[in-house]
Amino acid sequence: MIALMAFIETLHEYRILFSEEGLPLNLKGAGWLASFPEPNRAVNLRNSGDGANYLTASEALEAAADEQPFEYDFLGKAIDTGFRVASFAKPERFVLSVQLARLLASCAIGTGFDYEIRFEEPIALKGVNGGESYPVLFIDTLTHLATESIRVQERRLLKRHEAPSRDDLHKYLQAYCAVVGTEELRLPLSADGTEPEPPQSYLDHKPKISEHLEAEKGREIGDVAADEPDDGDEGEPLEGEDLNPLE
Repeated sequence: MIALMAFIETLHEYRILFSEEGLPLNLKGAGWLASFPEPNRAVNLRNSGDGANYLTASEALEAAADEQPFEYDFLGKAIDTGFRVASFAKPERFVLSVQLARLLASCAIGTGFDYEIRFEEPIALKGVNGGESYPVLFIDTLTHLATESIRVQERRLLKRHEAPSRDDLHKYLQAYCAVVGTEELRLPLSADGTEPEPPQSYLDHKPKISEHLEAEKGREIGDVAADEPDDGDEGEPLEGEDLNPLE
């Protein structure tokens, strides 16, 4: 929530700066959630740094990606959906994915996130949720826009000037996710808060990922043994080998 609110505040501050400097520029934004290492993946783009020595889908690789995200690409269904949702973004609205809006709507007013979440008629997105139209969800970012007064009056005429209650929105998103099969993602309330349970997709794939990682370790160790003479030195363990990535 802190990162999201900081982004929106920064957007407003830059908008003021652009206006003061007479620059014909503007900003818009979007936010979404994705779970790693399943069903989405981080990929080390440059095959460099610590991440080059970590096994695919391991928690060690994910931790390295957290430290240096610009060295990585992020792939998966949730990433694709996020970019499609971002197409809804406009200077007057910071758009949210269903999973992110659902998480934010579950927060009670006064717990740190007090922005209203607005809702517009769902739109079909190609390749997303089996053709079920996707809700347009957003946080108002009209502040400091030259067209702010126009947009406010437009919303009144279209009967869209009031945001739904957080409780009603949360119930709707719960029902929507149940129908389309979008799992609930949870985050700790603070950096030192209790870690929530992982999503079900992670638990479902856990045995398969463990088998994959064990096979990869065995293959790399076997390759080293085939290429190098045995001098009695067991050598250094693979990076991340001592980290059970799924426990």
